[in-house]
Amino acid sequence: MQQQYSSEHASLDSKNISTAELIIGTVTYVIIIMITIVGNSLVVISVFSYRPLKKVQNYFLVSLAASDLCVATFVMPLHVVKFIAGGRWLLGMTLCHIFTTADIMLCTSSILNLCAIALDRYWAIHDPINYVHKRTLKFVCRTIAVVWLASACISVPPIIGWNDWSSESLKTHCELTTEKAFVVYSASGSFFVPLAVMVIVYVKIFLAARQRIRKNWSRSALSGGNKFQIRRPNMRKNNLQTFGNATFVSTDNCSGIREMAVTRSSHTHSSDILSSNSRFAVKTLNNGAKDQTATAVRQREQISVSKEKRAAKTIAVIIFVFSFCWLPFFCAYVIIPFCNSCYVHPKIMQAFIWLGYINSSLNPFLYGILNLEFRRAFEKILCPKLADFNRRIRTRQNK
Repeated sequence: MQQQYSSEHASLDSKNISTAELIIGTVTYVIIIMITIVGNSLVVISVFSYRPLKKVQNYFLVSLAASDLCVATFVMPLHVVKFIAGGRWLLGMTLCHIFTTADIMLCTSSILNLCAIALDRYWAIHDPINYVHKRTLKFVCRTIAVVWLASACISVPPIIGWNDWSSESLKTHCELTTEKAFVVYSASGSFFVPLAVMVIVYVKIFLAARQRIRKNWSRSALSGGNKFQIRRPNMRKNNLQTFGNATFVSTDNCSGIREMAVTRSSHTHSSDILSSNSRFAVKTLNNGAKDQTATAVRQREQISVSKEKRAAKTIAVIIFVFSFCWLPFFCAYVIIPFCNSCYVHPKIMQAFIWLGYINSSLNPFLYGILNLEFRRAFEKILCPKLADFNRRIRTRQNK
């Protein structure tokens, strides 16, 4: 998104830009555009082509990737053209209106999609039983439609009269309006309200996840009977198996190791449960059951702490990157219309604008690569032979 300044300060006058700056800036912007296009294209292709990712909640990521793709294919290139022209607009008033409206709408859509993803994750953790039935394709599509409609409501007002443009400023600079009421309205809807929602929601997600993790290992610690610990790497689903009087309950942990608790009745004596064809090696704890139980509890506590740390780091990264990319621009965007004596150098403002655009480049990595299934999908698309080799290794390890 752009910012308007007085014409005597605002333009990146080509006379003040050296050839080296022009080349370095253009190459940098083109690299950002290419990374954004490739990364977000991978997200869209992965969701529609990789079976494990064909889930309705991932359509939020598709919507996010679509808005970021539009930013990279339409808004960013026009900014590059404007940069090469020394900050002057040479493409006419009609395209200027389209450009400024699309700039606000697509960037706002990207931000609101991030907000929708945060809310989806919160509802999935806070009320999983009810939300799993509510989260249908129809519900997700409606939510995405609301995101894009809200983005349009924020971006359209300037072209229907809510602006302080002059025909001369549109012809020469093509900047956003600095009409004070609209600045407050658009900045609130595009950034500050979504930021507040994301911070609150992600903090609640972390607290809910921590409470659930602690509750799970606390229940395991209080369960009676003798405990057996069986480990098998790279298992993904929870199972409940019963053999006679013994009940095997397995859960995944964050390190990829499956822990299995085997509980027997106090009246049941040790017996051989495994045959020569057994897939697990079970060590029956006839002596020192209390010590083994205490060890299992400590291990579960360590796993709980590890999961909490990982969740906290992920949430912190998401909020930090989003704030780091967009906060400088929106602070300048809001302050300048209300402060006549304030001045931001055009080159600094240009950096703020592109820092916001970089968020569209980073979104595929934050919301995709941090997810194991997306990493495998990217690997399958980019390096199919390597993906097949890794799949065979995982299959052998699971046997």
